[in-house]
Amino acid sequence: MKLKIPISYLGFFIVLMNMMACKGEADIEAMIQTEPAKATVDSVKEVMASVNENELPGWSITVNKVNETENLVAVRFVDLNNGWVASNEGALYKTEDGGISWTKVDLAVADGATVSGIFFTNPSIGWVSVNKVAGSYPYYKDNQSWVLKTEDGGKSWSTQYSTKSALISRLYFLNEQEGWATGMRSVPWGKKILDRHLLVLHTKNQGKNWEDVSKPLNKIAAAEDGIVQGWALDSYLEGSDKMSLFSASESGKIYKTDNGGKDWIQTETLPKDKNLRVTPLRFGYSKDGALWVTGGKSGYKGGEIGMVAKRGTDNTWIRYITHNIDFNDAIYLSDGVVVACGWTYSQGYNRAKHGVILVSHDGGINWTIAYRNTQIESINTLTAVGEKRIWAVGNNGITVSLSRF
Repeated sequence: MKLKIPISYLGFFIVLMNMMACKGEADIEAMIQTEPAKATVDSVKEVMASVNENELPGWSITVNKVNETENLVAVRFVDLNNGWVASNEGALYKTEDGGISWTKVDLAVADGATVSGIFFTNPSIGWVSVNKVAGSYPYYKDNQSWVLKTEDGGKSWSTQYSTKSALISRLYFLNEQEGWATGMRSVPWGKKILDRHLLVLHTKNQGKNWEDVSKPLNKIAAAEDGIVQGWALDSYLEGSDKMSLFSASESGKIYKTDNGGKDWIQTETLPKDKNLRVTPLRFGYSKDGALWVTGGKSGYKGGEIGMVAKRGTDNTWIRYITHNIDFNDAIYLSDGVVVACGWTYSQGYNRAKHGVILVSHDGGINWTIAYRNTQIESINTLTAVGEKRIWAVGNNGITVSLSRF
């Protein structure tokens, strides 16, 4: 039985934008192709999804705020009451009453560092990844990352891992013992080229020891000239020592290990499409074994888009595109319900940004804007507790809870 661990978006776009700024790189080009890799883009069917703004039966929405000034970029709840959020301004907050009130947590990290990943296995035991991003490409060695652990609900923290020239974007734990951290490490290649190696760390003792299992992965991820250009985006945990990893590069790829990262194989390829530039957000497998990918950002022929793509058991891909809505994050639930967040433009001359949350009950074919906030520019990330409760966080300290009846 495959186990999908619900995870928070972990401020991925903030880390990603900084990484791209350091490299001077254009947006990622990634689209879906069938397996094997020789299949062509012609094997993909594209469908324009419909979007409405009607009432959403079967859902209730509750809105609160951490504060008015900070942009929230990471969120994680372990149950209906206990949760954590992090801001782009470097702060971490916790709630014990389902988001009604929030308390600031002291991490004592370096000035300018921000939380990129949060994962708690219960209200007391949890981990955060923290990044300090270099100001520009020549100073890549100033990139720093840490993994911190608490055993008392955030009252005290210990540093378990630290590294330079690297950025950790996400944390995942299968249980209190086994976890993974993923991201990117900058490695010089010649005089002018800077490789972005995939960074994968693995622990089986609560983080007392983090093993870097990146080397065998980068060996198969390298191009013919030996250069690696990518970073680890999302992971799918299938059991002890078993993990599939999505890597973004010029063409996104999925790799899999069954032995804790000692060996890796490539299982999927997501090739370029000159008409569609998409930053993949998440991936996973539905109950029938179909692979799905959600994405957004970067524009479709000049406009903002959101995307849900699904490959059926017959290896036929269908991608559903929403125009003028930029997905920052999207969660595909096991019954085909997709919840996405991001932003859209208002109508009229001024074209102001509005933060939005959308819900689809049919895998991305039809969408309802369940929540729109005209006072903030973006809803940034999502997390789920089971199939019935979703939390979203965004700019100006906003938190939104969506509950399914």
